[in-house]
Amino acid sequence: MPVLPKNQLKSLFESGDLITQTTLVDLIDAAYNEVLVAGSNVTLNKVITPAGTTITINTPAVIPDKTFVFIQLVPSASWSIEHDLDKFPSVSVVNNNNIIMYGDTEYIDDNNIIITFSGGFSGKAYLN
Repeated sequence: MPVLPKNQLKSLFESGDLITQTTLVDLIDAAYNEVLVAGSNVTLNKVITPAGTTITINTPAVIPDKTFVFIQLVPSASWSIEHDLDKFPSVSVVNNNNIIMYGDTEYIDDNNIIITFSGGFSGKAYLN
């Protein structure tokens, strides 16, 4: 799929010669990147201006990312966490005194991780 260079697209907007109905499809094909918008529920709306037809891209409000808090009550050097986030989340761990702790995180699959520490302790793991 061809890509319209940014400077060419910018000059179209600045010149006032934006888009006619016949070139609207060509612009969308040239600028549309399926990888960037796949699954993001993007809608295209046409706005009529004195210079011709232009497009604006509207997206709904940002959907917050899924998060999960795991509480390890019994001190352990290995924490096995089933989070059901359907992704490989970032992980932050704190002990019961809210001090950041570091360990080795092994991603078993999209919904399970194991964190291994040098010694056992209890605390919380924040996943997002």
